[in-house]
Amino acid sequence: MENTHKNQIKAYLGVFLLFTLLTIVLTYPAAFHLSTNLEGGDDVFNCWVLAWGTHAIMTDPLNVFHANIFYPAANSFAMSEHMLGLVPFTVPLSLLSADPVFIYNFIELLTFVLCGFGTYLFTYRFTKNRYASIVAGILFAFCTIRFGIQFHLLTVQWIPFMLLFLDRYLCEQKTRDLALATLFFIWSVFMSWHTAVFAAIIGALYVIGLFILDSNVRKALLAPRNLCFILLALLITIICIVPIALPYLEASEQYNANRTIDMPLESAWSLDPIKFVTYLGPIGLILALVGLCMPISAKGEKNSWIQKQKRTLIFACIGIVGVILMLGPVLKIAGSATDILLPYFYAYKLFPTLGLIRAVDRYVILVHFAVAILAGFGTAAILSRISTIDKFKNDNIYPMIVGLGLILLVIAGSWHVPVHISHEMPVGKDLPDVYLWLLNQSNNDPIIEIPSRWLEDNPLYLYYSMYHWHPLVNGYSGRDIEASSKIMRLMGEFPSNKSISVLQDRGVRYVFLHGDRTADLLNVPTENKEKAIQVIKEQVSNNVLEYEAVKLVGIFGSTLVYEILPEPRLWPDDVIITAKAGWYGLIESGYTAYMKDVGYINAYAPKDGRYNLTLVVDSVYGDKELTLYVNEENFGSFSVSQDSTVTGPIVLHQGNNDITFESDGCIPLWDIPELALISDRCMSFIFLDILLDK
Repeated sequence: MENTHKNQIKAYLGVFLLFTLLTIVLTYPAAFHLSTNLEGGDDVFNCWVLAWGTHAIMTDPLNVFHANIFYPAANSFAMSEHMLGLVPFTVPLSLLSADPVFIYNFIELLTFVLCGFGTYLFTYRFTKNRYASIVAGILFAFCTIRFGIQFHLLTVQWIPFMLLFLDRYLCEQKTRDLALATLFFIWSVFMSWHTAVFAAIIGALYVIGLFILDSNVRKALLAPRNLCFILLALLITIICIVPIALPYLEASEQYNANRTIDMPLESAWSLDPIKFVTYLGPIGLILALVGLCMPISAKGEKNSWIQKQKRTLIFACIGIVGVILMLGPVLKIAGSATDILLPYFYAYKLFPTLGLIRAVDRYVILVHFAVAILAGFGTAAILSRISTIDKFKNDNIYPMIVGLGLILLVIAGSWHVPVHISHEMPVGKDLPDVYLWLLNQSNNDPIIEIPSRWLEDNPLYLYYSMYHWHPLVNGYSGRDIEASSKIMRLMGEFPSNKSISVLQDRGVRYVFLHGDRTADLLNVPTENKEKAIQVIKEQVSNNVLEYEAVKLVGIFGSTLVYEILPEPRLWPDDVIITAKAGWYGLIESGYTAYMKDVGYINAYAPKDGRYNLTLVVDSVYGDKELTLYVNEENFGSFSVSQDSTVTGPIVLHQGNNDITFESDGCIPLWDIPELALISDRCMSFIFLDILLDK
């Protein structure tokens, strides 16, 4: 018995090492650039996410969602995926290495290993065939989408483990297996909300499928004892998830972070069978079809075909559900939307949590997983029948040759070598001097870096913030926070009364002005860049001399660092309006904003007094009432129709004022017959402009 246990451990270790080797080979040369391979934009942002989660858990875990970006916004960590489930890996790694790029890339490669190993374990439970299980592991770990998606979508490695212990519990009713299945589901939720949705769909369909097709499972699930344990597991799951769900709910309300059905419509796949086959891989699909049609063993005729194939039928359903979700709310043909509503449209109404998946094409992960498992079953069925050819021999040479051949085939189908390797990122002592200076400051005061282009500049500022962790007005995410973005937009005129007064009001202490990046923003040719940087530095320095509240702290190459002093206090020349919750679009001159049922703005006024408010506003559908509140005081209601201009006096205090626009109800666009739109956005008014002047 002891020898059997040791042999199992050796076999598992061997398979784990095999998937480690395959990861090194199939992601070549990524494993040899762990400290340098980091793309811009999303890659840098996800690296920051891992670093912030690790830093916060080790220093101030109760405030993990109040990240250092998008200052002064709260819950800024909830503007994208948190990936806190990786902390058990990142914390020990951070004790060994201070290089966040190394940690990020190491864990990224580890997800490939764990995906393959977990899929192998699950498939081996039913096939008892190592070749077949390795085929399944390769197909899922190295499927096409995993080479072209964001990091948080790679973290699906615990789903096969969840399913393994869930199946064991359903068949054997051991509470230990239920506990482990619950653990891996919770762990999947802590990876990302994408992974949470994928795990929930796969787990639910698997349980429902076995409940319908397996009478023993059905009896076991309905037993009072098991029902109690299942309810307890659900309760524990909810208790664990609530603390990370609440900040997202708050952020959704505060920053208009909730998503509508418009994005799924934009990202949905067209009905294109050739594209499906090409993307999923013909080798895996052929093996999957074999697994669906052909039982692993021809023996055991006593059982019906459905009973033999109950698990393959379940995975076929998982794959079909994935395809249906990928097609989105409306059928598209050749990229053009038709008038045919698909099941996603109705599922979205019943389960709004589907909106957590911004791009529905990502549901292809469900299809990849189903195809991988079915292909493992298909490989086992083929090898089982080939072994009958050798039934009078003991060497099983034919199954071995075919098994190795199929493994090589799926490896060839998963070949993406060489993967793209990006530029080297500076680490440690190689950081720019300005950040080394910031590291030596005893304070932890907020900073802003300019220019602040969304893609070209902000991700790099996030990267450097992983070393100093100062609160940073700049930010980057799948969503935006208008309060911070407003400050960044105002910095285009730094230094000015308006920009300096807002920095003072928000408590920002340092301004980093990067001359080289400003020259890039101005599209200065390379040959003139040095001269342009010098001109920029001189112009800003001369303008700063007009303001006693701004002091030059230092010059670090092409970067100027200014300190914003609290005194003398400056005030803007006119009212600065910033959008808060309740809008689609920006509240700013020259932009169109669509109000939901209630819209909130902040008005930063230069002095106390009466101001004239002018609204250029349209009603979305029919005449509607618009009620105005200023600092919770009711300033009356207005009847708004098409092309309305509403004017009237309001009283503002010096500094920040809260203004609320309240409608008598918003109208979902798909309820307006004349529009015939799929959009579920609920709108009341269209604001073309909001003006406030003395």
